[in-house]
Amino acid sequence: MKSPINNITMEEFLASLPKKEREITLRLRKIVAKAAPELKERFSYGVPFYFGKQRVCFIWPSSAPFGKNNSSVEFGFCRGNLLSDEHKILEHGTRKQVYMITYTSTQQIQKTILKEYIEEALVVDEMYSGKIL
Repeated sequence: MKSPINNITMEEFLASLPKKEREITLRLRKIVAKAAPELKERFSYGVPFYFGKQRVCFIWPSSAPFGKNNSSVEFGFCRGNLLSDEHKILEHGTRKQVYMITYTSTQQIQKTILKEYIEEALVVDEMYSGKIL
């Protein structure tokens, strides 16, 4: 699949990332694929987004366009403000809707907890698709 911003394939995108960011990104993609195989992966803003009825989540390596330039990878929820955040791990700063988790190593990824958040995001996508919030 070609990225409209970068005009590259997913493989080229992954190959362009620094090793640490690539490892984190690959691990996160695998978790999304297992937790929510129904989501469609597409490039948006030059990074992988996952779509159900609407945008559900995304993976944003810091070396990608508009990244933080700090060797981290952000896993974001497009409607994170509607998630319960039971484990209190979502960051939002001044954002009102998009909430994220920042990873600087694969060891920080808690697969079971992230899977819970993805599953809740799928419920939110079903409940609020087509509604303006």
